[in-house]
Amino acid sequence: MYVFEAWWGFSVKYFMPWSIMSLLMLSLNADLTLDKNGNGYGGYHIFWQVMGFMFPIIGLICFIVPLFLCTTQEPFSKDVDNDFGDMGFTSKPKREAEMVAIQ
Repeated sequence: MYVFEAWWGFSVKYFMPWSIMSLLMLSLNADLTLDKNGNGYGGYHIFWQVMGFMFPIIGLICFIVPLFLCTTQEPFSKDVDNDFGDMGFTSKPKREAEMVAIQ
């Protein structure tokens, strides 16, 4: 078991980052260097390189935009607390719920 833990720790900490970075750099090198005809991206049309950049950028935009636009708290019905309060579920923090129950 100790041998496996040592191997797993070494792999996760050192080997996996090195191998992923190596693969990324090799593919980036193949994408950016020009061949003998002056074409980059492995000889594919420039459209595919543009698409290769657009999809991750669109994904990042779809992730980041809601972080800045969705800043209002959604309304929460107090009836839900009444319905689920006896089962231990509440929208209020536990201390506040206990203080209300004590009063």
